[in-house]
Amino acid sequence: MLKHLSAPSISIGHSLGGEAVLATAGQVPEAKIVATIGAPASPAHLAHNFESSRAKTEGQGEAIVQLVGLPFHIQKQFLEDNEGQKLEQQISTLQKDLLVFHSPIDATVGIGNAGLIFQSTKCPKNFVSLDTADCLLSKCADATYAA
Repeated sequence: MLKHLSAPSISIGHSLGGEAVLATAGQVPEAKIVATIGAPASPAHLAHNFESSRAKTEGQGEAIVQLVGLPFHIQKQFLEDNEGQKLEQQISTLQKDLLVFHSPIDATVGIGNAGLIFQSTKCPKNFVSLDTADCLLSKCADATYAA
């Protein structure tokens, strides 16, 4: 990307993608802002969703799991990578502005996750409430507002 265009100046991630941008923010020095939308504060938060398929994933190397009622294909490597993250430490050393979007009624990734993310960094930060949004931002108005 650097060779043909330019590096991103903002890193944005939704749900597990939010966890991913928090974990990798330090690897993109050009990105000055990190934004999360409905992100878990810890890799362990979603690990319980994979427990029923853990044996199959580890034995066969992959499995289909249900997250928010949708099927997702996961691999053993994902479980290992997820468990190896030290997200709280990465957030606490974040040296970028932080924008946290989260719904107070999100039943999948509770609002407490936003609080933990927000409190874990000393950088300039803001919180935007997605008042009536669900985890997937399935209502067009919620997705538009977050965008």
